[in-house]
Amino acid sequence: MDLFETQSVINLEDTFKQLKKYAIPKRVKIFVFTIILVEVCIFIAAVLAKDYDWMIRMAVVIIVLISAYLFTLNRNIKIGIKKMHETVHTNVCEYTTSFCDAGFKIKNHVTNGIVTIAYDDINRFVEIKAYFVLFTKTNQFGVVNKSVIEEVNKREELINFLKHSCKNIRW
Repeated sequence: MDLFETQSVINLEDTFKQLKKYAIPKRVKIFVFTIILVEVCIFIAAVLAKDYDWMIRMAVVIIVLISAYLFTLNRNIKIGIKKMHETVHTNVCEYTTSFCDAGFKIKNHVTNGIVTIAYDDINRFVEIKAYFVLFTKTNQFGVVNKSVIEEVNKREELINFLKHSCKNIRW
């Protein structure tokens, strides 16, 4: 028996743009921003020492790191949207999601494809404007219609179910 079944009609571009800040895992963000912080500290030390060579080098490194991060983030979003457009040939897609014994089940009504993601592969839960989003270890995701879950007062029940079923999930 499937639990927490919801139907969603999602606008691909809007949904991907809302997920932009979650597209890169938190540990990668922390690593990148730590490196940038170290570079900023070296830049400040170079400014205080009036070492113009190092100031220029560190400024260039900081700009390159930030640019690479933003480029990668935007590219991943564009690629995700492009892949979905190739699959469904539209900007809007209808899904039914539910939770069964085998895992998180996603049915795409445009392609009639059904995917079941094992609970052990789900590692992140994110809440955005209209959806609860479940991410896998490889950054794939599925959306659960938040309004349907909240209409029947099942939000806490869903979260408790996920905590019990998904051993690796982070909130």
